[in-house]
Order: sequence, then structure tokens, then C-alpha cells
Amino acid sequence: MTRGEANRAALAITPGVLLAGFAGGVAFPILPLVARRAGLSLAFISVILAANRAARVVSNPFVGVLTDRLGGRRTLLAGLVLQIVVMLCYVLGVALHHPGPFFLLGRLIHGPGSAAVFVAGQALALEAGSSRPSCCSSTIAGSPSFTWAIGEARARSWAG
Repeated sequence: MTRGEANRAALAITPGVLLAGFAGGVAFPILPLVARRAGLSLAFISVILAANRAARVVSNPFVGVLTDRLGGRRTLLAGLVLQIVVMLCYVLGVALHHPGPFFLLGRLIHGPGSAAVFVAGQALALEAGSSRPSCCSSTIAGSPSFTWAIGEARARSWAG
């Protein structure tokens, strides 16, 4: 793969990874505020927040195998679809006035969804940048951390 092809691949992969990181950054500080206003206990809010990390830790190895079998593109797209389902869970929780179960379900789905996006994104970056790994890998690797911070700052400004 030429340097130009590797750069185009990185530019094609990065928006999905950026979007997933931004969504996580926005949701994390807002969920406790919304859940608390809905009357959920602090203990249950903690369970909701921890559910994502637990689900992600458990699903990471499976997502790696899935990425090897199905390919990075399919796994990345599946992860992005799961991210959309997560947002729908949050909206349903607020709209139906039952945020607890929907927020918990959303966070449980968010774990494998974010794992799929980030693991597949890294695999695609390594594949695309095999001739020049530092270019693609750096672009993709920095995306979640950078956008998480932007998403969290944006969420805090929305929350007041």
C-alpha cells in the first residue's frame, strides 16, 4: 500500500472512531445528572456507569477474534450500529420515563460497541499503514482520547 493509500484509509477510518469517542465523552458526564434527576440511587448510577467498562473488558477478546474472522470493516460498522442502538436506549429511557433499565441496557451495549469500533479501527489502521504504520496508527490511536475529552467538555457546558 502506498503512502497516499494509507493516508486515505486513515482518513476514512478516523471519523467513525472520532464519533464513537465523542459520543462516549458526551454521555459519561450527562448520564449521572439525568439519572439523579430521575430519582435513581447513587449506587444504581454507579452500576450503570461501570456496566460499560465491564462489558467492554469482557467483549474485547471476542471482538478481536471477530475482527480476524469478519474483517475490520464489518466489525467497525457493527460497532457503529451498536453505538446508534445505545443512543436509542438513552432516548427511550428519557422519553418513556424509565431511565434506569434503558440507561443500563445502553451502557451494557456500549461496551461491545465501543470495543468493536476501537479494536477494528486499530486493526484497519495497522493493515492500511503496514508500509508506514506510524502515520495511520497514530491518527486512529489518538482519536478516542482526543474526542472523549472534547465530548466531555461539551457535555459539561450543556449541563451548565
